[in-house]
Amino acid sequence: MDLRLAGRTAVVTGASRGIGLAIARAFADEGAAVAICARDGAALRAAEEELLAKGVAVHASVCDVADPAALTAFLDAAGTELGRVDVLVNNAGALVDGDDDPDWERAFAVDLMAAVRASRHVAPMLASPRASWISGALLRVDGGQLKTL
Repeated sequence: MDLRLAGRTAVVTGASRGIGLAIARAFADEGAAVAICARDGAALRAAEEELLAKGVAVHASVCDVADPAALTAFLDAAGTELGRVDVLVNNAGALVDGDDDPDWERAFAVDLMAAVRASRHVAPMLASPRASWISGALLRVDGGQLKTL
């Protein structure tokens, strides 16, 4: 299938395994460069090698998306190294192991605030003339439905 993604760049958070890695693979299979991040350095390096083997440019950074400075550094490096950002997939998620405040605060920081911060930071890159094909829109999948932010 040709989704006309060749030459585009996709940023995927939480992409060292599972759904995030599957999303990054799908973009790479379509010829898009990919930027991926995750907290697990070893799993991230394995994902990076797999994606590079598909013949696309890859930027991979160990990053805790709950850390605003680390997230910003990852997004900036992705845009600089790959030359552009056309797609952002906020995939990183925190698993809540308990029911106390620190567990919920961690989930909130990763599941919600990291997505808000990443979307806000990348929006000007998506709105550039290079990315006009996406019309500057930020999209999110919510319960199986696509929504415009």
